[in-house]
Amino acid sequence: MIFFLYFQYCKYYMVKFCPHDLFVNTRADLGSCPRIHDDEVKQLYMKADISYKKTYYQDEFLRFCQNMIGDVESEFSLELYEIVWLLWRYRENL
Repeated sequence: MIFFLYFQYCKYYMVKFCPHDLFVNTRADLGSCPRIHDDEVKQLYMKADISYKKTYYQDEFLRFCQNMIGDVESEFSLELYEIVWLLWRYRENL
């Protein structure tokens, strides 16, 4: 039986790492992962032959990472815009 197909295991952890483990205690903290992180299951996943499901997990991981990067970039852009606006207003008052 292929254990990594079970829903309770974290597919992101099996592919590479779990995004919930990143940015702990920061504004970008995702909280704890609701899925199981099992090193033995991760090894089974790594050793398994390429399949539709394995490719799907890898694609999901990449999409999730790209969305996280987009969220951080948009938040950064907004904060940068606010800083530039404040500096402009400050310069106007000099």
